[in-house]
Amino acid sequence: MGIMDFDRLEQRYGITLLPAEPEAMVIPAAELLQASRMEEFLDHYRSLLRADNRQPAAAFTAVSFGGAGLALQYCVSVHDSAPDFSLDNLVLQMSLSSKRPDISFRPLHWRERESPEGELPRRQWLAEVLAGFYGGQARPLLESLSAASGLHISQLWGQLPTWFYRDIRQLLEEERRERIKARISDDYRFLREGLEARSVFGRSRNPFAAQIRALEPLVDPDRLPLMKTACCLNYMTEDYGYCYTCPRLNEEQRTLVAESYRARH
Repeated sequence: MGIMDFDRLEQRYGITLLPAEPEAMVIPAAELLQASRMEEFLDHYRSLLRADNRQPAAAFTAVSFGGAGLALQYCVSVHDSAPDFSLDNLVLQMSLSSKRPDISFRPLHWRERESPEGELPRRQWLAEVLAGFYGGQARPLLESLSAASGLHISQLWGQLPTWFYRDIRQLLEEERRERIKARISDDYRFLREGLEARSVFGRSRNPFAAQIRALEPLVDPDRLPLMKTACCLNYMTEDYGYCYTCPRLNEEQRTLVAESYRARH
């Protein structure tokens, strides 16, 4: 199983074991399923982002909670263990440690559910773990975000696939153990292909099955940017424009964004 890399969980996925600073906004994650509580949170977040409505805050929150999903994927594949990332066991912490609000999730209790021995029992365990997280935790949270912001649920699910694809690819590049690399690939394939879309995600299609498109390099020819599967609404916040990887851009607009980026770097 190995020693859990808590630094990785915090720095890459926003899962922390440390309480927030006194000035941070702290909300039990389960309370975000309450309409009034979610609206209060999004209004505060929107004001910090200097956005005119709640939609960018909703999209950014979906991305942040996607970190819990990636942390879960990492733990089940590398450590054969599933931490308890249920909403009842998570606290959302939002601080202003940088120019923009920084969201992390803190488990109240660190609990892990180890995988059973054997290929078939492990596959059944994996199905239960992933379906339980996405159907029982992520889906209700994203539906609450959608209801409070008016942002379509498909755009919230769409914040995750490109990030997952990129992080899994990086994880495979970093991992040297062939057995673990095979498990990372197999578990990611199961996330994309093995979960029933309607019952787990409430969608006609598994959002993680989206095709990921590579774009022309911005600076480093060996680093191909990946187009996002949904706009993050960055352009709706103060002083920010469209991302180079935004799916809303046509090729002419993307070229202009690329030229502006290269001029600054």
